[in-house]
Parts: sequence; C-alpha cells; structure tokens
Amino acid sequence: MTYTPNVPQKNQQIATTQQPILNNFGFLPAAIGQEHNFNVADATQTYHKQASMPNQSTPSVPASTNGVYYIKNAQAWFTNGILDVQLSLNNQLPGYTPFSNSVTVASAGPVSFTPNISGNVAGEVYVARTSDSKSALFKFYNKTPATTYQQVFTINPTSNAFTGNTTIQWSGTTLQLNIGSAGTYVYFGWFYPTA
Repeated sequence: MTYTPNVPQKNQQIATTQQPILNNFGFLPAAIGQEHNFNVADATQTYHKQASMPNQSTPSVPASTNGVYYIKNAQAWFTNGILDVQLSLNNQLPGYTPFSNSVTVASAGPVSFTPNISGNVAGEVYVARTSDSKSALFKFYNKTPATTYQQVFTINPTSNAFTGNTTIQWSGTTLQLNIGSAGTYVYFGWFYPTA
C-alpha cells in the first residue's frame, strides 16, 4: 500500500479519488504501527512500542523543545542544544548504573538524589531546571580507603548556566544536589563502583 499526497485536489471529484483516499487512511495505521500500538478504535490505547533511530551527528534541537534523544556511533545520546551527553555506557563500564528523576523544592538547600548515590562511586549527572532550562553537567568521584578522596567537577555551558549556584556536593559519602533556588529540577546520569 502506498501513500498518495495531495489527494483530493479542489478540481477532483470524490468518486475518482475515493480509492487513493482510502489507501491513505489504510497506510497511516500500517506506517505508524511499525513503532506504535495504533488503535483506531480507542485513542487512549495508542502508545510507543519502540523507537528506531539511525546513526547521525548531533542534531539541532527544534524550537519549543528542551532536548533530543539520538544515536551516534551506535550509542544513545541526549542533547539540549548546548550539551551532548552520552547515555549508554553499559558495555564499557562494569557495574554501570543509570538513573533519572526529578525533584521540586520550595527553597534553596541540599537534597539527596533518587536513587541514593553513596559509597565508592564515580559518574556524571546532567541537571536542568524546568522553569528556564538552565542546566549543568557534573562529574563526581568518591573513594574511601584509609582516607577519603572526593572530587566534583562542574561543566557549565556559559550561555545557559544555572543562576543561584546550583551544584552537587558530598555529604559524608552521599552525593547531594545543592539547589540554589526554588523550582523543579530534572536529572539523569550514571555511576559505577570505584572499589
């Protein structure tokens, strides 16, 4: 079944365009159904089954959106138009644990990540504030043999950096998000054991 664009046109009779129109309506569920459960009887039962993406270089972010997921070099990536973050490190790091969540706070101060990130771990987390899309990428490391060695690196994009000094910090051996101003924050990242 093929899709026929520009049917019907204003000078065409419905009797002569009925079959192409019927074919177009039949084509849509078949095409959309490749990656979606497309239920013409119940719109609430339409959902994603999968998302197939070709390899590509970093795409531009469409207007009125906050980011794009894409595949580069057979790995999953996310970009917000400023930062590119690789999401799929599972085949490269033993014990790799991905995480993502959000938190809403009424005032500044530290909050724990969910899931709890503590102990001898290293990784990175991307944090964005939903109200203005301000964001930052943080890298962290903790190692506690006889003495504790901890490090946090902040990689802030200059044109879209947080205001209000939002950072991450260690509280003992537990990683926290130290929020500089009220709002809703989304985050995702990964960590792996260092010992």
